Amino acid sequence: MGLQVRHFYAFSLQIRADRRVNRAYDEYKDERAAIEAQYNEAKEQVVQRLLASMEERRRKLREEKEGGEIISGQSPVYPHSIM
Repeated sequence: MGLQVRHFYAFSLQIRADRRVNRAYDEYKDERAAIEAQYNEAKEQVVQRLLASMEERRRKLREEKEGGEIISGQSPVYPHSIM
């Protein structure tokens, strides 16, 4: 092989290697973006569940305050005079 052919071959190998590296990096970026999107979606779902839970708790407390009901599931304590 002549010197020019070797340089061309080495250059060709370098270009192929660069393309593989670039392709791998692009795949990495795509995968990272997909994972970040999944994370953000899951995070938003958790936030929404927490907000819904807090709102439900507020609603129950408001009902308890307005109606004087016991929400905890326990029966009210009656005076001892009821026998």
